[in-house]
Amino acid sequence: MRRIGCALLLLSSLGCGSGFVPVTGRVTLDGRPLEGATVTLLPDGLEGVPAFGFTDATGRFVAQSGNDAGMKPGKYVVVVIKDEPAELPTGPAPAGGNKRVDELSPDELAEGMRYNARTPRRSVIPVRYADRATSQLTADIARPQGDVEIALTAKP
Repeated sequence: MRRIGCALLLLSSLGCGSGFVPVTGRVTLDGRPLEGATVTLLPDGLEGVPAFGFTDATGRFVAQSGNDAGMKPGKYVVVVIKDEPAELPTGPAPAGGNKRVDELSPDELAEGMRYNARTPRRSVIPVRYADRATSQLTADIARPQGDVEIALTAKP
């Protein structure tokens, strides 16, 4: 009985249930941390579950697939998006202020989406990184996984 308990403990620590592994990474632009970017890891092929994360002030992100932390091992194409308003938005600012998205009420979220739709945006990084076909960024996620380093350059 003791062996079965140890085996179950070992299997649960390996994450055999979901098959997801924790993945963290860091994004830089010309060697400097890139804050406020959205990182999406798309399965290299038709099968698989995409993962995403948002960079903090140090360029670090934690990948998640849907509501689950981590992602499945495999080969991925990496897409990075960072944009900002191209001009000042018109009209009153949405309710909700500086709340995180998961703290907003449905009405505040809808109002924010309408407000953002009225605001033209421009990319802060080269647009090639925002497209699966042109990003040329890849990641091979395996067990165990260290940081995924994503180095972007402003020049073509």
